[in-house]
Amino acid sequence: MPRLLYSYLLSEITAPFLGSLVVLTGALFLGQLLQSFDLVFTLGIGLADFVRLTLYLLPKMMMFSLPLAGMLGVILAFNRLGVDNEFLALRAAGVRLRQIITPVAIFALAVSLMAGYSTTVLMPRGLLSLEGLMLKLAREKIDRSVQARSFSDSLAGIVAYVDHIDMEDGHWHGVYLYDGRDPKRPMTVTARRAKLAADYGQLTLNLRLEDGAIDYLDQELSRHITFKTYSLNLPVTLPAGGVQKGAEKPTEMTQSELLAASREAGDTIKGREMRIEYHQRLILSVGCFILTLLGLPFAARSRPGARPVAVPVGLLVFLCYYLLYSLAETLAREGFKPLPLALWVPNGIFLALAVGLVARMDRESLLPGLDRLAGLWPKGSD
Repeated sequence: MPRLLYSYLLSEITAPFLGSLVVLTGALFLGQLLQSFDLVFTLGIGLADFVRLTLYLLPKMMMFSLPLAGMLGVILAFNRLGVDNEFLALRAAGVRLRQIITPVAIFALAVSLMAGYSTTVLMPRGLLSLEGLMLKLAREKIDRSVQARSFSDSLAGIVAYVDHIDMEDGHWHGVYLYDGRDPKRPMTVTARRAKLAADYGQLTLNLRLEDGAIDYLDQELSRHITFKTYSLNLPVTLPAGGVQKGAEKPTEMTQSELLAASREAGDTIKGREMRIEYHQRLILSVGCFILTLLGLPFAARSRPGARPVAVPVGLLVFLCYYLLYSLAETLAREGFKPLPLALWVPNGIFLALAVGLVARMDRESLLPGLDRLAGLWPKGSD
């Protein structure tokens, strides 16, 4: 009986969970895409590269969609069971409401592990791969745009003119550059030969020039510098909010790297950022487990003809969780000590709430005032 009941309940939860996860992640991705719409067309991203970009960004978006999807999966599944009188059948068979916590806990643990793997393993790898993809696309765009004996402005603020391009080795011959990225000190660079190269290890795009000269103004004085070799780093445009720029990017580091970097940085702003990122990944993973469990006490009380209070109450609980989560993050960034205590308080509060609600599942009322809240919600149509 328990095995059959558990497998049935797990199958009922899985379908709405997957549907909610697809919808929520899709909404987050559309928001990300709207911010980076110009970038998609500027770099000329094709279908294959667009799919890769999507896959690289998915773990970061699922970091926020998984907790709500887990809660909605439980709420929608048990809401349907209550409306279809299946709970009455279970109660008639002698099943207490608290007994069905086992399959929900198994499901919540699975969602939590999924979130943990996504945030601690897939997200850093995805964001690093995203930088590599943007570097590749930026280089391809420059290669397409720079043509012999014509001016090109595809180098992000640098106008280039090339007399001849060797198609075999990719060298540019007879190069003229106007660098206007700093309006106060524009530069002109001439070189006999140049080569565009991408360093995928350091994630930089570099133009190496040979046998040339640099002319610029320094406090209204004209300067002329000759060089044998000169390296010019080119900026790489990234999706809005996708990747942080800087020498060390916490979102791209593994948990062990974050710990090592935070210990090395000590009690500094940089070290604090590393520790916050380390704890946030674990907090959201555990939060998936807690929020998924919290969906059960409200949804399990659904009855035919009753007001559909489970979904709005669940969304309200989710909103409260993220408000506390954001407040805890702000306190941690402001230097609250001990930092782990500030970050983990929301999970502690909601874990206590989940335990208390599950313990009261077989009682008439879950929380004082809940029936009054349900009375404010309009009845569903027959």
